[in-house]
Amino acid sequence: MAVHESGHAVTARFSAETEPLQRVSILPRGMPLGATQQLPGEERHLMTQPQLESRLRVFMGGYAAERLVLGNVSTGAESDLKEATRLASKMVANYGMSASLGPVYYEHEAEHPFLGQRIATDGGASDATLHSIESEARGVLAAALATASEMLSAHRAELTSLEQALLERETLERSDLDVLWQQSEQHG
Repeated sequence: MAVHESGHAVTARFSAETEPLQRVSILPRGMPLGATQQLPGEERHLMTQPQLESRLRVFMGGYAAERLVLGNVSTGAESDLKEATRLASKMVANYGMSASLGPVYYEHEAEHPFLGQRIATDGGASDATLHSIESEARGVLAAALATASEMLSAHRAELTSLEQALLERETLERSDLDVLWQQSEQHG
């Protein structure tokens, strides 16, 4: 879990257009086994494509760290992958952030009124369009994962330092993180 949360935190630290880190913890709280918390610098009702891409990188950072450090991935990435997939799909189908799909809003998912599950809509988009949305979203996620992986490889020392600090202290607040980053910069 320390590797996973460190991956989120290091990716957030070195991603432009992302909210500052507030806390990183490996203590389980409810369903999540750990948490990397960011606080927005200001209240946001609108987000730009670079901000959303940065958010995707942070979601993928835990998964990327597990692959880099452990050589495989765990089930701990499930909720991150779910949120990242949902966001990538919205980017390409609802926000006009796909060059191939263009500036169109596609109604591609609907909530089933009785089951509460998301299902493909009957009349909102054709099968070909749904396939294009899924393909584009996969591409957006692959790009976010590739960038997160590159960032973590480039900042492997920070990743290792944070992982060790989390194993020792379990929770690091913003001030602790600032000290850790300063120490990494001095030794790097």
